[in-house]
Amino acid sequence: MSRPGQALASRFNRMMNRLEEQRKKEEEARAKRLLEAQGARAQLMDNLGAFAEAVGHLQVQAKSHDDGLTIRYLDRFVHFVPKGEGDRVEVRFGGSDAQEHRLYREPELNNRWVWVASMAGREDRLPLFDQGLEELLVRGLALPRPAVGVDDVPPDTATLEDVIPTERTL
Repeated sequence: MSRPGQALASRFNRMMNRLEEQRKKEEEARAKRLLEAQGARAQLMDNLGAFAEAVGHLQVQAKSHDDGLTIRYLDRFVHFVPKGEGDRVEVRFGGSDAQEHRLYREPELNNRWVWVASMAGREDRLPLFDQGLEELLVRGLALPRPAVGVDDVPPDTATLEDVIPTERTL
């Protein structure tokens, strides 16, 4: 003989089991995204270090106390400091105290890294490994802006227009 409310208790039990299963799936997905974000941030730090070494003339220092990275030129520096558990990165350099600089991955750009400079309610965004890193090094390290020229085109992809200047007079 069943007790009163057994059918209702059974329906609640099934609903609670479904909710618990959904919560577990969401938690697993969150943990997976977090792990992927941490891996992407670690890869970013490796890429920034390798980039600075490839430039030469720059000193690269990994920071073990915060898993960050510092790129130096003479007395100037750019610090990349991981923030939070995911993929956020704070960027600091001399003279940037009045601004907020950070890196994040933009899902709409296939998770490419983007540099954001915020000041007085205005945000400027640049893809990091396009114009962003150049701008950061020019601002933060006071490096001269590199010229774009024929030497920048890989020889196996060069076209006739790359080799022959367009401002020619006959």
